[in-house]
Amino acid sequence: MVNALAHEAWKRVRERIRQIEHDDIIESREVLIRRRDTHLDQLADKLREDRVKRVIEPLLIGELDASVFQTDDVQYVRDLGLIRVEQQIEVANPIYREIIPYETVWFVDDGHLMMDRLFESFQEFLRGHSEHWLKRFDCQEAWPQLLLQAFLQRIVNADGRIEKEFGSGQKRIDLLIVWQTGKVHQKFVVECKRQRNGLDGVVADGLAQTRDYMDRCGTDEGHLLIFDQSENRSWAEKVFRRGELDGGKPVTVWGM
Repeated sequence: MVNALAHEAWKRVRERIRQIEHDDIIESREVLIRRRDTHLDQLADKLREDRVKRVIEPLLIGELDASVFQTDDVQYVRDLGLIRVEQQIEVANPIYREIIPYETVWFVDDGHLMMDRLFESFQEFLRGHSEHWLKRFDCQEAWPQLLLQAFLQRIVNADGRIEKEFGSGQKRIDLLIVWQTGKVHQKFVVECKRQRNGLDGVVADGLAQTRDYMDRCGTDEGHLLIFDQSENRSWAEKVFRRGELDGGKPVTVWGM
């Protein structure tokens, strides 16, 4: 990494016979990121590994508490040079801190944001870490939605934005994700609802609300997320994915 930065910076100044300055390094960093040199492609390849994802995904939403990580995973990712462990776990260097949210390859394919992969990953993360995160939020009712928004924000910030609407009195949050990189321009509607009792009624209401928001936003891809916060159902019952085609535009329903 140091050699690649120095070489790129040297190419910038060699004909002008001057010192390499801070701005030269910053611009060289951007060149390396855009060009995806071999060592950065290797980083992208490593990010696909399950052991790496189990460490990197929590970091994407700001989890720095070592107690939620498996020791063997942390050691493996540390040996790869992706993280450092001092007072807390953090991404190893500023370039990786910029690239990893942008280059989360399990969410991005040929510049397109793959929402199915993203929500599958979030389901797995929530299932594995919900008890830990529940203790960290003052707002006990809304913590899964807040965690989702933090998760999405870290991913989308690189090439997009998130717009939020709160359905007052309707127990829902509407999110519009706008993703744009190069010639790729995508819009996704995400509807978040809480489930306490029967699932069918929550889904029926949520589908109508999701499709209405999709129509207002002018998009054909919608996702309805149902957060089941009951204590008497297992995660095997709570976690599901299904497509809803009847009654209008197709919507993917995710149980969490």
